[in-house]
Amino acid sequence: MSEKTINVLIIVDTYATVNGTTTVYMVDDNGDASQGSRELNIQCEVGDTINWFVTSILPTWGCVLTEFTPEGGTSVMNPINENGVWTAYVSGTGTNVPYTFTFTINGQPGTYTWDPYITVT
Repeated sequence: MSEKTINVLIIVDTYATVNGTTTVYMVDDNGDASQGSRELNIQCEVGDTINWFVTSILPTWGCVLTEFTPEGGTSVMNPINENGVWTAYVSGTGTNVPYTFTFTINGQPGTYTWDPYITVT
């Protein structure tokens, strides 16, 4: 069982997003092959911890991750929000398991969502 921590940075093009095209890029410190894409597939193992952070390309338009929904419930991970950072302990296995994040853009009405993947071996 692994016990590493993987940090994921979510970069939101807030200007494009509020103008109708939700644009998100994701990178992690795990070296995953889909770095810099909207569909980062995090490769991890049971026992790992994943932390998600969000930032905006426009520094004056901050973003906040408001909700995290694992597909099929909490069979792979059970995320919690700790002081604005979403953290999940990986507890089960699965391939290309989607999850959904909801976020807000400061000063803008409404919420936005997207659904990357996680693979746990």
